[in-house]
Amino acid sequence: MRVEEVLKRLNINPVSFDERKALINLSTTEIQLLEAIHKPLYAYENELIHAFYQHLLKFDHASKMLHDVNLMGKLQETQKLYFRKLTAGDYGFDYAQDRIRVGIAHQRVGLTPQWYIGAYGVYLDLVCKFVSVILNSDKERIEPTLTALYKVALLDITLAFDAYMYASHQTLEQSRQQISDKYDFQIRTINAIAKIQRAFILNESYGSALSLLLNELIALTDSQFGLIGEVREDSQLRPYLKVRVLTNISWDHQTRELYEESKADGLEFHNHHNLLGEVLTTGQAVISNNPQDDSRAGGTPHGHPKLSSFLGLPILDDEKNLAIVKTIISTAKIFGLKTLAEGIETQEIAMLLAELGCDWGQGYYFDKPLSVDQFEKLLLSYKREY
Repeated sequence: MRVEEVLKRLNINPVSFDERKALINLSTTEIQLLEAIHKPLYAYENELIHAFYQHLLKFDHASKMLHDVNLMGKLQETQKLYFRKLTAGDYGFDYAQDRIRVGIAHQRVGLTPQWYIGAYGVYLDLVCKFVSVILNSDKERIEPTLTALYKVALLDITLAFDAYMYASHQTLEQSRQQISDKYDFQIRTINAIAKIQRAFILNESYGSALSLLLNELIALTDSQFGLIGEVREDSQLRPYLKVRVLTNISWDHQTRELYEESKADGLEFHNHHNLLGEVLTTGQAVISNNPQDDSRAGGTPHGHPKLSSFLGLPILDDEKNLAIVKTIISTAKIFGLKTLAEGIETQEIAMLLAELGCDWGQGYYFDKPLSVDQFEKLLLSYKREY
């Protein structure tokens, strides 16, 4: 978060800052009183800063934050710089910018307002004691000097607190947006799963369901193009990919002709020395955000659009599909759809699907396939029985 952004959002500029100073009625005489004690205070800066941090270390919250020796050293140096500016008499717009930085820094490290204001009160109390020592021989100047000091302190606190609250609001807003985006993505994912399952449940073609799946995946991942294929083995038992659906990626004329000619039988990818081949040979998901320099990449076909990123996901046909089955059943219930599991061949699978909430099932476990005549007789028997 940049200081310039905070200043703009809070409408803090040279004019408005002068108004703040006028509001606390910081006079020229008071500024001169602070300037008079400026150099004498230098002799006490180390003692003041040491006492200040010794007080903070008495509290567990502050002690945990300040246990780092390097951090403590940086904070003490920062305090010295601040201490030297506090009574320097130069309260121009640069001074306001410094105080805004302080507020942002405190919010960033998690120092809440109660700690900031409380610590500032302790700090101010220590400064006042040293001012009283310096002006011990001129007691009439003590009260007006301390009044001027308190005015500058209030100016500091209001600026830092405004910046702190703005930074906190921005952090909350960013968190809210992240949660909203995550929720929206989950809803989009659930809707996509429902659409794909509906395609299967309503007996649409396998190809159209795969096309729908590919389109939804491309939308969810914000991709430009993609494909879905089936892993097969050649005569030498080496895996290759037979493409089932492929987006129109507008290759050059020669490549488009090849695709149109091969579309009936499906394109095949046999090269293992590229990112797609890495998915085929390892059976693992492959992600590359810089394919041009990825050691696993092997280039792209002539005329293929440039890849800016790559994601390859294997869909495994084994026990890992249990998670997919659970998702399908739960999603169907959300949308009031009934689920039908086909190909049930064992009691174990039938019981598992029943436990997962699957509504219907069919397969060899229940009975062998019936001919048309046998099926008609079965329906007639049900009619007579019920």
